[in-house]
Amino acid sequence: MAKRSLSILLLFFGLNLSGFSESAPADSLKHLTAYESFVFGNLNRGIENSLDLLLAPDRSLSGTVSHRYKKRIKEHLLYLKEKREKYKNENQFFRFVFFSTKSTFLKQYAPYVSLGETIRNGVYDCVTGTSLYAFFFEKLGCPTEIIETDHHVFLLVEGKIKRYLVESTLPDGITNNAYTIRKVFKRYTRKRSSASMLQGIGARPNQHAAHGKIIGRINLKQLSALQYFNLALAAALQNDKTYALCQLRKSQVLYPSKRSQVLKRHLTF
Repeated sequence: MAKRSLSILLLFFGLNLSGFSESAPADSLKHLTAYESFVFGNLNRGIENSLDLLLAPDRSLSGTVSHRYKKRIKEHLLYLKEKREKYKNENQFFRFVFFSTKSTFLKQYAPYVSLGETIRNGVYDCVTGTSLYAFFFEKLGCPTEIIETDHHVFLLVEGKIKRYLVESTLPDGITNNAYTIRKVFKRYTRKRSSASMLQGIGARPNQHAAHGKIIGRINLKQLSALQYFNLALAAALQNDKTYALCQLRKSQVLYPSKRSQVLKRHLTF
């Protein structure tokens, strides 16, 4: 019933919304962990660490645990760098990065999770999966573009020879076939509505099949904001308005978006 009433209200509010919402200053937010407070404190001082921002949404993360998670991620990055020398073929190495990362971190699909949960339990969605792939490829010196759609995110990676599409939620989700990549982009031609963006990002494992509209290119900081948005939406669907607003405000600080504006209007209705 909560999901149904939320959808109706989102449709109502989506009819007349335009522009971006005003976001609260980073130092006025309610933080659920000392680690999160540390991350946003650094952000308020102009210090931005993408890995810290990606891990911050996990409400159970302490400084000690975050250190352990970052160590795991950095150890895997070192492993990828060491293996790189053994691959003379770019395509083979990129596929190795994809499957090695998937087998190490991405065990079971589940919507609306934090990156901390992904590292801890192996559950992931397109937001946390794409976060890891974008982080690793960028650290390997490969330019990336994170593509945000109504209800999905995926990754483009620029190799020296070809461009690759990386879809974290598919078993064999990497390709450099130009025709296949163009075909994926052509699927996103439907007119975007505010209601369609409020389905959540990564609500189902194969979002390309759902079509939709491309919103734009985003960075890792904005991808962290989409984690917060998903957590807020999940809480709203469970009628936990306090937690939903708490997480939504952080999403708006990191990335003031139309989707967060619509959800905020519902929560404060």
